[in-house]
Order: sequence, then C-alpha cells, then structure tokens
Amino acid sequence: MAAGIGSWWTRWAWGVATLCVLLPRADAVGQGVIRARDLTDQHIGMAIDVLVEELYRQQDPTRFWDPTNKEIGPKSIGFKEMVGQRPGWTALTVLALLHAGESYQDPRLGPALKYLKNTESNGTYAIAAKTLVWAMLPSDRFHGALQADARRLMNGFLANVEVAEQLAADNTYTDRRIPVRGGWDYRCSAHDWFMPDNSNTQFAALALWMANQRGVATERRIWKILEEHFVATQRDDGGWPYRDWYIPPQSTGSMTTSGLAVLFITQDLLHARDYVDLRSGEDGEQEKAIARGLDWLGTHFSPKQNPGGGHYYYYYMYGVERVGLASGWRRFGKHDWFREGAAQVIQNLCIWDPLAGTMSARRLPPRNPRHSVAHQFGLLFLSRGRVPIAINKLRLGDSTRWNNRPRDVANLTRWISDKTEKALNWQILDIDRPAHEWLSAPLVYLATDEVLPWVDVTIKETDQYVQAWTEWERRPATDIDVDVEEPRRPGGPELEAIKKYLDLGGMILAVKEGTTLRTAKSIERAGRLMYPHYEWRNVERQGWAYTMLFQLPDGKPHLRVLSNGVRDLIILAPSDLSRELQSRPGKRPLVRRVAANIYLYASERNRPRPRLAPHAFRSTVPAQVTHNAVIARAIHGDNWNPEPQALPVFAAWMREHGVAVKIRDVPLSRVHDSRPRADLVLVSGIETHEFTDAERDALRTFVGDGGTVLFETPGGGGDFTLSAERMAAKVFGVRVDPLLRERVVSGRGLPGGHNLTRVEYRPYSFEIFGGVEESLRLRGATIDGRTCLFFSREDISHGLLDQPCWGIHGYAPRWARRLLANIVLHAMTGTDGS
Repeated sequence: MAAGIGSWWTRWAWGVATLCVLLPRADAVGQGVIRARDLTDQHIGMAIDVLVEELYRQQDPTRFWDPTNKEIGPKSIGFKEMVGQRPGWTALTVLALLHAGESYQDPRLGPALKYLKNTESNGTYAIAAKTLVWAMLPSDRFHGALQADARRLMNGFLANVEVAEQLAADNTYTDRRIPVRGGWDYRCSAHDWFMPDNSNTQFAALALWMANQRGVATERRIWKILEEHFVATQRDDGGWPYRDWYIPPQSTGSMTTSGLAVLFITQDLLHARDYVDLRSGEDGEQEKAIARGLDWLGTHFSPKQNPGGGHYYYYYMYGVERVGLASGWRRFGKHDWFREGAAQVIQNLCIWDPLAGTMSARRLPPRNPRHSVAHQFGLLFLSRGRVPIAINKLRLGDSTRWNNRPRDVANLTRWISDKTEKALNWQILDIDRPAHEWLSAPLVYLATDEVLPWVDVTIKETDQYVQAWTEWERRPATDIDVDVEEPRRPGGPELEAIKKYLDLGGMILAVKEGTTLRTAKSIERAGRLMYPHYEWRNVERQGWAYTMLFQLPDGKPHLRVLSNGVRDLIILAPSDLSRELQSRPGKRPLVRRVAANIYLYASERNRPRPRLAPHAFRSTVPAQVTHNAVIARAIHGDNWNPEPQALPVFAAWMREHGVAVKIRDVPLSRVHDSRPRADLVLVSGIETHEFTDAERDALRTFVGDGGTVLFETPGGGGDFTLSAERMAAKVFGVRVDPLLRERVVSGRGLPGGHNLTRVEYRPYSFEIFGGVEESLRLRGATIDGRTCLFFSREDISHGLLDQPCWGIHGYAPRWARRLLANIVLHAMTGTDGS
C-alpha cells in the first residue's frame, strides 16, 4: 500500500500546489523584446504596475483569488489536498501586492484580508502564505494572527516528526530508504502518511523565519531538524530534489534554491554566535552544503527555465530571488540573476511596445490553477529583487579573509530596514568588477583581520611616495606643460579600483577585525597612497557618524576618517565592529547605530538608487558630435580638484548630447596662454583663497580675450566662491549679482539649452535654506555687455557625480549637469544673444 500511495503522489506532484506554470512563448507576435543588458528600472516599474493591475482584474468578489472546485478538477488526483490549500492563492496574491508597494488599507485589499483571517485551512502552503502576509502588516493589528498561524506550522511540524519517527520504528517504508524525519508535506496537521517534500518545507520555513523576525518565538529544535534534513538530503552533485526518496532523485533549480534558502536561515538562527570569535580551520557541514549548493546553482542557473525540473518556472525564479538576496551574490556563475531573470519574467508576463513605450499584462488562461500564480511569483521576483542595494560587501579575493562574519552586513541591512521602515538589500562585490557595479550601492563595506595584500609597502616606502608626489604636484607653473611623469603609486590594480570608486562618489566603511593593529595600519596606508594630499583624522564626538539619526554622544566606538574636503571618503573602525554585527543586537546596539549613521550619510539619508537605475557615469548612447568644447580645470595652491571624476562624468553625459568635451588641467596663472584655448575655465576650491598677482593677471587677460570663468565651491560648505567674488569686484571693477533672465538661466538661444528658471536642490540644502527653494542661485558679472564671470556658492561638482551623500549643499544631480551644460554652451557661443 505504501508503494501505491507513493506512486500516485509521484504522478500528482503538483509541486507547490498551484505553482506549476507553463511558460508562454517568448516570441509572441507584437511583443518587443527588452534585452537583459538594456533593462532599466523604468522597465521594472512599468512591469510591476501592470502586473498589479492585472491581479486586481483577476479578483473575484467572493473567492478573491482562490479557484473553484471545478477549476481545480474534482476528478483530478490529489483534489482534496489542492482544495485544502485555500485560501493560499489569495494569501500569495496579497503577499505579492504588498511587496509591490500596495497598502493593506487599500479598499481593494481590505475584504481579502478579512477573508484570510476568517478562512481556516490545513494546507501547509496556505498557512505559510498567510503567515508571510501577517508578517508584513502592523503588529498592533495582526500580531495575533501571525502568532496563531506560526504556531500551527510549528505544531504540525513537531507532530509529524513524531509520526515519522514512529513509521521509521515500525519499518513501514519497506521498499525505499526511510525519509529524514523533518519537514512538512501538503497537510500541516499530523497524519499517518506523512511524506515531507522540500517545497512545502521551504515555504513553511520561510514563513516561520519571517515570524521570528517579527518577534514570534520559534523552537530551536525545529531549525536543527531542518538543517539536518537539508544537509542529509543534498545530492552528490550539490543540488536538491523534490523528495530525496524518489527513484532516482533529481536535482532541480527550484528545489536547490529551497535547500539553500533554508540553510541560510539556519545559518542565521543557529550559527550566528559560531562566527563571533574569529576562527580558522575547516568549515562545518552546513557551510559545505551551502557552498556546494551555490556551485550547483552557478553551473546550472538559467533565466529561462527551471533547470532539471522543466515546470514550476515562476516558483523557481522566486527561489532564485530568495537565495540571491540571502547570499548577497549578484551573480550565479556568470549570470546576473536579477537582470537576466527580470528580462525573462517581463517577456513572459508582459507585452512591451517599444514604439509607444508602453507595457501591458499578458493574459494567461483564465482561472487555471496551473497558471494562476504566474503573475504572483513574477511580481514577487520583480518587486523584491528591485529593492535598492544599501551596502556592497567587498570580496577581496580568494586568498584574503574577507568573510569572517558571513552575516554581518546582512544583519546590519535588515536592522536598518526595520528601523527606517524602508526595504533594503545588500550584495557581495568582487573587487575586480567594473566601477558601475561598485556604484550600485552608496556604501562599500570592507572587513578583514589581515593586512591588505595589495598594500604590501612599509611605512617608510609610503612616506617616500607621499613626499615624491607632493613635490611633483607642487612643481612650478612653468613646468606644468613639461612632460614630467607622475610618481608611480605603489600597490596593485585593486588599489586603483578602490580609488576609482571613491573618486566617482563612493564611500567605504573599513573594519579591522580581530585584535591585531596591522590591518588598520594597512588601511590607513592605502588611504595615504591613494590620497597623499589628505590626512587621516579622528572623527569628532559631534560628527555626523555619531549624530546623523542615532545619537551616540560619547563618541564611541572610536572612528578614523579620510576626507577630500567635500565629503568623507573612508571611515575606518580600528575596533572590531563586525563582531557585534554578526550577532543579534542587544538592548543598546551601539555598533549598529553608528554603522547605520554611516550608511545614512553615504545614502543621503536613505536615498539609494533602485537596483537597475542607470548611473550618469555610464555613457551608453552614442551620439553624433555636433560641437566641441574645452574646459580647463584651474590649478592653484589650495584644494583645487577635490572631485577629480566630476568633469569626466559630465563629459560622458555631454557626449550623449552631441558635445565632445575635452578637459585640461592648467595652472590658474597660465589660463590666458594655454593651448588649445579653453572655452570655459573652472576654478574650484573649498576655503578662502588668496589669489596671487599672476593669477589675477591671467584671469584679466583671459576674460579680456573673450573667455568665460566659473568659480565654484564643491560641496557648498566653504567660502572659496565668496573670496572669488571679492577678488573679481576689485580686479574687474564689476558688481556680482544674481542671474535672473540671462540665457544661462532660461536656456533661450543656447543649442540644446535647458530651462533653469526652476531647479531642484539637494536634501541637505533645505536645512541651509530653512525651507524649499526652487530659484537658481547662480551669480554672475557682466563685462562689456557679456556675462563672462559666473559664481556658484552652491555645489555643482559633486552633483555631477550622480551619487548620494549627506551634507552636500547644492544642486540635485540632473540640475547640476544642466546648469554646467548651459554655462559651457554659453561660453562656446560667444555673446549673450539674450
């Protein structure tokens, strides 16, 4: 009899109850194809919107999203078990809509939530889906429902463990290997023919884990049994099957992601303390199982089908998203799982019209339970995967201990998400990845207990390089055009990659793990090698790291900082912050608070860009060059170039608009005779600058010959521009006034000019202004009827980088680009023409 029952369960095998979804044709007539490399966050947002509306369209006024008996098929195998999964379809749909940003207070969801509360079920999927819904809702109204359904899952698990142990003791399974005793099958309550599978088990485990995160106590014994189950049932190839006692069991993508998802949960709940103290030696069985599972996924990952399984595609993609977010890996093998998966999901479920730029939902066969969850799981994949990356954890290479505390950044990100009520993700970043991947998060986290391998230089060698570079940088202006090679920076390409990221607007939180001081010293040496003109200093007790959101008036833990005068580049924690981040927070989570403050500073108070939002740094649209411009960055004795990548990023953006910009670094005292002649001279600085006689004379000559000059204070926090205004008033005998009607403001008469009569400022500027400000605050001076001197006390340079950062007083990125573009176009076209 046992064999017979196993046989029809095998034939039935409807996976996750309703989750077997046949893929629609990808080459449907009339559908434009959005290739993965061309996919943007705008496409993702459009797809989410149409899928949300499609789900509301499918809603029944009484059954909501649950199928009728007729739709399930009364004569189908497993009919009773499928009926028992009600109201799971509705719960899964509500869950997807909530993740897509829909409010539980929406009138279209209110009745469905009431239905979920009032409808009992014994189906594991249904109870688990309801639990996941309650975990997303306010605890004051839904915590009781969350506790009740979580307790039903736990009670069912423990009761069925007893059943499995009794069956094993009675030797009931005579014709196959005895199943591992832990898990869930389709019926949550205890029953004699308990046959757990990895799909039900994963879904229930995810629900219990979310309940645990919301304060519901879960029994440690359950997690230990689950871990034993998945370690024991992993196949030799590293994957997992639906049931380990199928003959032969076959690894599939959907079940491998199930095994990995549960093992990442047990790593979090059972083993967090195992990593608090730095250790060496061989990994445990659970770690080895995770590594083998990730290897299997890296080898077999496909964005188009469930590898090894054929069906259950959308459930598989949901599992991919779960593992991708839990592990932090951006790629499985060579595949960017979200970019490639999202492109395929959108192609399957949506119809894209590239000519109209519109998207609509693909209509699947009506009310067929085999299809009725495609939109739900597709929406979950897009919505959860789209969540911004808050922190990139830097992978320093296989030879360096970069992941001593595997859950440090995951725990920190989750904690920040809970405290700020904003969904955030994290991911692992390989140090050899291109710069635009570094910029996918506002903060990079570097932690190790070793000396940085690519900073293998002594303190003496570092000092020698700093001295040589300083002498080169301060060479006389008459030698600037002479071919004098810049001193070669010690260190490998890794150091250059870090500097490129920092110059493009990034920020690093570097953590010294363990007790040795060598790690912190190597990090400080790396900073000196990259920025020999800046000095490390201690963070002040009233600095933003201790006051941004969470107040830490004692100035602890101790921090060091390297700044370029506009913003902080590297925050160094000489103490072992990752130790506390690895474990659960105590009553006074000091380290989490300071780390959160650092993230909030880097993200401009929690304003990270969505996962696939493009960065201005990437020039991807070729354009025919219609104009050429030369911008000279003026070299002077103060901090003249704190943001060295600002103009190159701007030049890439201008190239997309048909203007080729050439950038030259020219001494301020020689701007009048440099060749090729500059259309615009950009003079930047932070603090008050005393202009030399040679600099004044050069400016007078350059302007007299028809040149245009922009003075700017990067960051908007110093008095450099104010000192330039005073100098100009004396040297040129002119008034510096606000610009109100000039063409650099209106854009009229400028080829491709922008209307700047209303602009946007950075969030920090509102604190400086004391309210909302929309008028352009650019100032200027007119000489002989031509506006040729421009003064910006507000930041432009950092805005050009298109990166978030708190404390920047100036123009929002797109307005900074437009403002500088108008000034360049004005300089190129000569007279005002207004």
